Amino acid sequence: MKVFHILDREDLDAFKQSEIYEPASLSTEGFIHCSTGDRVAEVADDFYRGREDLLLLEIDADLLASRLVFEPAIDRAGSFPHIYGPLNLNAVVGIHKLSPGEDGRFQWGGEETSSGPQGQEPHT
Repeated sequence: MKVFHILDREDLDAFKQSEIYEPASLSTEGFIHCSTGDRVAEVADDFYRGREDLLLLEIDADLLASRLVFEPAIDRAGSFPHIYGPLNLNAVVGIHKLSPGEDGRFQWGGEETSSGPQGQEPHT
């Protein structure tokens, strides 16, 4: 199963250096926010509309060192995947550029890649 996480290039560069990703939400909320492929655009629009500096990590849930839990969303229908612990670099199987359209809204077709992030430039 694949889950996705949105971040900016600065955070990605730091992640590649340490091979462990621990965003602020891990210490403030206890988990890393993720989404399923069909909800990437919805999340990006709600929290990052118009931002041009975003990347999307494609994560293979079977490779996670930390626990993945699907939990009900507080402010919308359905559930979202949360990673309870640091994200290990080797669980990232793809990195995609996430850019808004002219109207500032995001679209995501859910494409997948098979190569990992070591030195990989984002898929466009």
